[in-house]
Amino acid sequence: MVDYFAPHYVYCKYEFQKIKVDEFKDKVKNIDDYFKNDDLQSVYAVYKAIYDADNYNASAAFNLAYLYDMTGDAENCLNYMEIANQIDAKKYGKHYTNAKKSLEMWKTLQSMGVTFEKYDFQTSATALAEKITTKGKDSDRIDVYTEPDPNTAVVAKIPGGKEFVVLEKKGDWSCLQLLGGKKGWINKVNCK
Repeated sequence: MVDYFAPHYVYCKYEFQKIKVDEFKDKVKNIDDYFKNDDLQSVYAVYKAIYDADNYNASAAFNLAYLYDMTGDAENCLNYMEIANQIDAKKYGKHYTNAKKSLEMWKTLQSMGVTFEKYDFQTSATALAEKITTKGKDSDRIDVYTEPDPNTAVVAKIPGGKEFVVLEKKGDWSCLQLLGGKKGWINKVNCK
């Protein structure tokens, strides 16, 4: 009863699991930057894309559970923690038990009239897509062509030091997703 009138806070430290499947290791290289910038949407998009591509990746399921726990969605937290537990009960059993207790706590609070607005994570079709970074600085501009040929029209001039999603490759050329739904070709000499 005291907790109801004088609520307290508990410090929680979330330790996300490393993705150990070779196919996905390079896809999580920007995760730390996303966390530093409080960009949970990008963190979610990467882990969700990994989980969708590999349903038996317990680390991805566990990390998704943690993201849902961080944002107050105990139901989805429990769903993903249950999956991680089914894959490796020895490693995730304790976490699964805690997620069940957490859901009960949230239900109790809801029965007392406390409501929670769930965070709406959006998925990204390009979360696992190959990406390249352009050479140079932000003030530099690199020509991007309509076709993989420098003799075709320039569709855009893009800044250096920026990351772009690769849509297609032809030899030394990569077709990039540009702003405004445009696409264009860049030669590998202009990429890191």
